[in-house]
Amino acid sequence: MLSVIRDPALFYQEQATDRLSGPILTVLIAAVTNVLATVILLASSWSTIAEASTYVTTAYVLSIFFGIGSVVGSWVLYSAAFHAVSAVFGGEGSFRRTLTYTGWGFVPIAVSGLIHAGLIFLRVREAIFPDSAQQLGPFVQQLTSGPLFTMASLLGIVFTIWSGVIWTFAMRDARALSLRYAAATVALPLGIWITWRLYSVLSPLL
Repeated sequence: MLSVIRDPALFYQEQATDRLSGPILTVLIAAVTNVLATVILLASSWSTIAEASTYVTTAYVLSIFFGIGSVVGSWVLYSAAFHAVSAVFGGEGSFRRTLTYTGWGFVPIAVSGLIHAGLIFLRVREAIFPDSAQQLGPFVQQLTSGPLFTMASLLGIVFTIWSGVIWTFAMRDARALSLRYAAATVALPLGIWITWRLYSVLSPLL
């Protein structure tokens, strides 16, 4: 798995196959690491949440499953977008291969999730959570805001760009494209996501 980070070009040329087991594991790890922060917050405030209504408890627990589903869903959506855009450049190859090769590119996203979870852990370690469920939402919002978390969000975008570099080599080999066309294939859908993400992170500061 780490070889795709060290040398993605060599990895896709010599090690990547159409088997889905490795990419599925990679995406699931990325999904789990990206909900670790939520799990830490949930565990730290469970005594307050447990005393609230069943609806509140269910909502918090479901947010974890939705978080995992969003990462898995983004894998499929990115793969579909890359497959469609690459077809414009004359790309050849099955969607299964596109899906498989795209999955390996989620390694940096997993690292990003670990960093965010680490920041949350450091914040909650000394935090005193409120006893009232009504106060919990504003408290968590305040706990997870500030310059440090803005930087963490921007760092998450950097890690996504890192994934984009890996996906460029992935599309070159999965869809038999030149490196230039592979970069264009990845840049279009990823650029849309990065623009939206930058807006969501920076707009509260403007």
